[in-house]
Amino acid sequence: MKNYGDHSAGQDVLIWVDTNDSDGASVSPTITAGNIKVFKDGTDSGIVVDADEYTEDVVTGVHKILLDVSDHPDIYTVGSDFALILTTSTIDGQTVMATLAIFSIRNRNANSNSIYK
Repeated sequence: MKNYGDHSAGQDVLIWVDTNDSDGASVSPTITAGNIKVFKDGTDSGIVVDADEYTEDVVTGVHKILLDVSDHPDIYTVGSDFALILTTSTIDGQTVMATLAIFSIRNRNANSNSIYK
């Protein structure tokens, strides 16, 4: 799991995810946008990542997720923390659920590791 920092309001969030087998080799599992959810501020229900925000296998085992925060302005609000969760997938014959990334939107102090534009 990677921390992608604190973002400005309205700034899209680019996340890279690797998938590997039990020996560490890059693999191409079947993951769809429907298997990935964004959870806000520790809530128990998340929103599904839009299909156009997920690119499977940019190269074998490397996936790109570009969250377009303007698609859900009611969700991606200032002062919030987010977790990107793989809700279920099969990788190397194993069912996998994992936290892929965390990030926030203007929810850290001015001296923190922020990436404001």
